[in-house]
Amino acid sequence: MSYALAASAVITIIAAGVQAYGQYQQSRQQAAVYKYNAQVAQNNAAASRNAAAIDMYQIREKNKRVLATQRARYAKANLQLTMGSPLEIMAASARQGELDAQVARYRGELGAAGFEAQASLLTSQAKSIRQAGVISATSSLLSGAIGAASIYARAPKAPPTEGPAYRGGYD
Repeated sequence: MSYALAASAVITIIAAGVQAYGQYQQSRQQAAVYKYNAQVAQNNAAASRNAAAIDMYQIREKNKRVLATQRARYAKANLQLTMGSPLEIMAASARQGELDAQVARYRGELGAAGFEAQASLLTSQAKSIRQAGVISATSSLLSGAIGAASIYARAPKAPPTEGPAYRGGYD
């Protein structure tokens, strides 16, 4: 095999190695982006729950003020608070306030569940991208090896040199 063909085979293998490394690094970088975005989605899920907790607290505090105002007005009007319409109205206000707080909680959980599903999907995609990078890099290395073998196979073969036949032993 000539030096030019040998150099061509070596360059083919080196190029395949560089390409494989590039593919592997690119997949790692892309997977890292997906992993980061998954963490952002997890953080958003936590923020959604925290916002819902704050909303629930504010709704309950507002409801306490409404009930206190109702009690004060009924007391000012000399109405008995332990029975009849005033009691029913205050109970209905309390139920509605708690229902509003539970709706806020549900909305927060619903938002958090969406973010968690997104995080799970992104994490899965990151894993798939890493696996695809390994497969692509391996494919590039194999293609380079096949290319180098092809160059070697196409190389002209030196004709066998004629000489005395080897008979074994010492002459």
